[in-house]
Amino acid sequence: MYDHGPNFALWLALACWAGIVGGVLLGYFFAMSDHHCHALGCKNPCPPAHLMCRSCWWKVPGQLRNEVNRTVGMRGETVDASWAPWWRAQARAISHVAFLKSPIVAKRDAYLARELAFADTLESR
Repeated sequence: MYDHGPNFALWLALACWAGIVGGVLLGYFFAMSDHHCHALGCKNPCPPAHLMCRSCWWKVPGQLRNEVNRTVGMRGETVDASWAPWWRAQARAISHVAFLKSPIVAKRDAYLARELAFADTLESR
């Protein structure tokens, strides 16, 4: 049997720790590339905790950004009535950015009507 030396256990422990930490960090960056901006027509990658990429998010008016941020913390762990205020806020934010990219009123209004109807459904749960 080969003798790895007195520091082998320490080296092995450090290698395992580095693999775990490195795997977590790599997982974050790869997860980020798998998650995309929710703005209609935008496919830029963004972190999973974000609704939109930075360039789309800053197109949303400040008051609406604040509303999205305020209501995201109100959501429960399951999709129920607690999600309705956030659903409305994010739908307004997404429709605002979509309207800037393609100013078709009927398309924006149809999207908003569908999303707000879903928020009403959530509220009835």
